[in-house]
Amino acid sequence: MIRKIKFLVMFLLLVGLLVTLVACDTGGNGLDINGDTVELIILVTGEGTVNPEEGPHQFDKDEIIDLEANPEENWKFSHWEGDVADPDSAETTIFMDEDKTVTAHFEEKGAYYQPEVVLVPEGTSSDYWDINYDDITIDYDFFMGKYLVTNANFVEFLNEKDVTVDGYFKGQKMIDMDSDYVQIAHDGNVFFLKEWEDYELNEIDIGNYPVVGVSFYGALSYCNWLSEKEDLVPAYEDWKLKGAPENVFGYRLPESDEWEYAARGGADGDETIFAGGNNLNAVGWYYGNSNETGSSNFQEPGFNAGRGTHSVGLKQPNELGIYDMSGNVNEWTNTVQAEFRLILRGGSWEDSSNDCEINIFSDSLPNAPSNSTGFRVVKTRFEMFIPPF
Repeated sequence: MIRKIKFLVMFLLLVGLLVTLVACDTGGNGLDINGDTVELIILVTGEGTVNPEEGPHQFDKDEIIDLEANPEENWKFSHWEGDVADPDSAETTIFMDEDKTVTAHFEEKGAYYQPEVVLVPEGTSSDYWDINYDDITIDYDFFMGKYLVTNANFVEFLNEKDVTVDGYFKGQKMIDMDSDYVQIAHDGNVFFLKEWEDYELNEIDIGNYPVVGVSFYGALSYCNWLSEKEDLVPAYEDWKLKGAPENVFGYRLPESDEWEYAARGGADGDETIFAGGNNLNAVGWYYGNSNETGSSNFQEPGFNAGRGTHSVGLKQPNELGIYDMSGNVNEWTNTVQAEFRLILRGGSWEDSSNDCEINIFSDSLPNAPSNSTGFRVVKTRFEMFIPPF
């Protein structure tokens, strides 16, 4: 009997020892403290999801873990905080050599004007009214701004980018802040729209008037900013288009031929003298009518003064639904006419009717903004590839 008791005691002591060893080996909570398992805690700021999901996770030590951050609608991924391979990439990895904590940061997309665009399908324009002018063929689809870029649009850009009080960015003039005709001012803190009157001294809201006094560099910088807003690859680098227009993602200025092809109404456009018709009074603002009520009143005092720009979209559009392609303001293009000079298209509020004809163009130095020059944006259409199931 005594031997049985001793055996039972020894058995219980042995069981207790084994339990203690197991507890020590697992840290008392089932975890391997010999270094085979480590903990990753994933946190989120802003609105978005992560993979692996937010919270604590256990992984084998020295394992490489794939991380992925996916923003919610109207949010964008900002960066990872923590010991990850690439903090600025939404998809990255982390080496789990020890316990770690990482945070995926999401930022809300700022409210901004997303331009209304019109699809311009590829094709060949008609021979047109001028028999000495060639057909224009565009062999890719592109989108063109339905309206000219306005003062209100451009103020958003100026306030978001590191533009100086005098209108410079990365060493180039964006807008001529010394011009009395520019309808944008700076109060030492932000850019804002000036108070304005037409030639009859009526107060007018110039937010929807085409921006003027913008250089070529200001126009293309705006395009890059707009691309960044929509998570598109910017089209310009070092003040130049990155490649052929049909191969460039992101917003850009039109080529001269693209502009004229769209102004003609594309492949199915009618043979008209101006963009949208043969009656310029119906489709555009020019010398003969730009002193009507509501004018921005750029004309110097004197005979028949009061001419200037008007709010975009007031006249009839062309066949594609694009406004103000004849008159209101000349438009910057990417096309070089002569060394250092770029082609302007469309004519303006101070030009004769002849200067507003579709096939007429002028040119300007890229850093020579004026009160009769503005711009509109385009971007090439790319088909989304959907792999077969």
